[in-house]
Amino acid sequence: MPEKILIAEDSITQLENLKYILQKESYEVIAVQDGMSAFKAAVDNKPSLIISDIIMPRMDGYELCRRLKGHSQLRDIPVILLTNLTDPHEVIKGLQAGADNFLTKPYKGEFLLSKIKYILENKHLRRNSAPSDDGVKVKFDGEQYLINSSRTQIIDLLLSTFENAVQKNGELQQVNDQLLSVQQELKRKNLELERSNRDLELFAYVASHDLQEPVRNVSNYTTLLERRYRNAFDEKGQQMLAFITEGSRRMQDLIQDLLSYSRLSNVENKFEMVDLNEVVSDSFKNLKAAIDESNAVIKTDRLPAVKAVRAQMLQLFQNLLSNAIKYRNPAKMPEIEIGCYKMGSKIVFFIKDNGIGIEKEYFDRIFVIFQRLHDRGSYPGTGIGLTICKKIIERHGGRMWVESEIGKGSAFFFTLPSG
Repeated sequence: MPEKILIAEDSITQLENLKYILQKESYEVIAVQDGMSAFKAAVDNKPSLIISDIIMPRMDGYELCRRLKGHSQLRDIPVILLTNLTDPHEVIKGLQAGADNFLTKPYKGEFLLSKIKYILENKHLRRNSAPSDDGVKVKFDGEQYLINSSRTQIIDLLLSTFENAVQKNGELQQVNDQLLSVQQELKRKNLELERSNRDLELFAYVASHDLQEPVRNVSNYTTLLERRYRNAFDEKGQQMLAFITEGSRRMQDLIQDLLSYSRLSNVENKFEMVDLNEVVSDSFKNLKAAIDESNAVIKTDRLPAVKAVRAQMLQLFQNLLSNAIKYRNPAKMPEIEIGCYKMGSKIVFFIKDNGIGIEKEYFDRIFVIFQRLHDRGSYPGTGIGLTICKKIIERHGGRMWVESEIGKGSAFFFTLPSG
């Protein structure tokens, strides 16, 4: 004849799950959803074991346990309380109510079944250990409790608490082992990604370096052909020759920019204290023709010295200033401001302009290699300048971003470590 088990659980989902686990092992199950119904079902059915949630309507698990242990016909029925065991008061209240065991939520089916088997096999020990009439007074955390449970019950309850803790620790260790495995796999993938990126950058460096010579030859011979034999071509032939000349020039520009980009990772760079005021001054000299032609007004704050690669700082400021001039608003005289401010251990630098601006949806796209927002006829260039700027900043331990509004201008920000 199968053992009869009474379940008291107000959550219908957990009730059905518990019922399924027990019925699968051929236990006869009585299921109710509150403490009052559980007590009545216990009186009517005399189950071999009662499993009760603590938080329930009409009567909680502690009160149900007290009533069962106070009933002459039901006191020997073992009671398992379902708990989260987040508070030591739960153990004390369980002892005070006369509970025989704890089961921590969430629980695994195998663990629950092993606990039930243990309790039922040792049920006769509880029958032979009647509760003391006097009980024991216990003071815990400023409150006093009267414990009437037998020594067997107390030991069993404390053992179950320890067993639950061991079970949870085992589950936690398993999760930690899985997390460690995931971390190791992630580390391996990151190493592979770094190696792959290095290989790609090396390939870009070698490819762009080796392509320079044949492209230069094409450009030189095309220029020579145009100079010597231009009149030998009809109008359509001259147009095609112009396309070849322009195409080879663009190819040279692309290769040169790609080489500059790949050199950021593949050439050993010397970090030293760099006076950025001198860097900005040099960039003005290099861009003098563009500044004079556009009548640009540039205001600059006093800038600090930073530990950096000087050539890359010059390239950075020169690219950003060149863009501020290139993308000027045709209806306004270009106004550019260079400055900085301290933010924790970093210095935030900015270059602001009153140019055409950038739509917010393109803020990330402009830093992607060879991405252009305008056609070559409107604004020349290869679309790699900002990519180079972002990579320079990242190699210096900083980050770069843009703020802009169409028609009102753009502000490019980047951070560098101070000192």
